[in-house]
Amino acid sequence: MVEPREGFNFMSLLSNPMLLMSGFSMILFFVLPKLMSNLPQEEEPSKDAPPQEVPQLPSMPDISQNLANWFAPQAKPSSKKY
Repeated sequence: MVEPREGFNFMSLLSNPMLLMSGFSMILFFVLPKLMSNLPQEEEPSKDAPPQEVPQLPSMPDISQNLANWFAPQAKPSSKKY
């Protein structure tokens, strides 16, 4: 007994999570720039207004330098005696 081949179902495409994510991202790709152009423009501060102070961030350790020092072989001071 041969089963008939299943026909194409458009709703099966819409239930695929990968197609839903890619379709949603493509819609955002085209819609967001149009939404951003409709936003009101920010006003530039006038020259008479006092400048706002930018808070200083605490200095962060340089992670890349720390990792390089940790993985690199340490050069030991040579104690050559003459």
